[in-house]
Amino acid sequence: MALERLEQRRLALAQAMDAQGAWPADSPWVRRAILDTVPRHAFAPDLLWTWDGHAFAGVDRSTDPDRWADLVYAGPDDSTITQVLGGLPSSSLSCPSVVADMLDSLILEPGHRTLELGGGQAWNAALLAARTGAGNVTTVEIDPGLAELARHRLAAAGLDVSVRTGDGNAGWPEAGPYDRVIASPPRKPTGTSPSSSTTASAPGPPPSPIPQAAPLRTKAAHAIC
Repeated sequence: MALERLEQRRLALAQAMDAQGAWPADSPWVRRAILDTVPRHAFAPDLLWTWDGHAFAGVDRSTDPDRWADLVYAGPDDSTITQVLGGLPSSSLSCPSVVADMLDSLILEPGHRTLELGGGQAWNAALLAARTGAGNVTTVEIDPGLAELARHRLAAAGLDVSVRTGDGNAGWPEAGPYDRVIASPPRKPTGTSPSSSTTASAPGPPPSPIPQAAPLRTKAAHAIC
């Protein structure tokens, strides 16, 4: 039953993205990767979070698998809260529509060496690796616990991605130069309301110049949810 629910929600997301015209026409690989190659639920922790009207409440996959599936595949413009610290969201799976747009903006090709700033749950790194190939993606995550979970998830998916623990502001020069740089700004909740679950810092370039990027061949993208 739980697997059926996941499949129903995955198909509903695909149809909603179709209806919105959210799949990038110039990057057909993005649709295949998000729906089939690297399914979103494989990078979601067993404990997710949702606003209950008063606070962020946990939804455990083992006790409420249907609700868990609903949160993973909530909709094109809905992020999935994966970590709460001090009563506020601190990590999430970004909105599928935004992830698709970011990947399209990168104009990513097989073999491109890619640096991701802000690895989070590693779903985006997995999508990048599915396109670029083994050993071409380095992701930097400042939270040691998230970085370790990312390593396990990527290994379980059979993807060769270098996960580094550190401050993305400094990039990761050891693996440079990079052809592409993608950044997910840190979440900055503004309150304990439902809207705060999708609030993040404003769009902009990576937080500081990345000297490891190959000149004239770097395309930067950034998350906005």
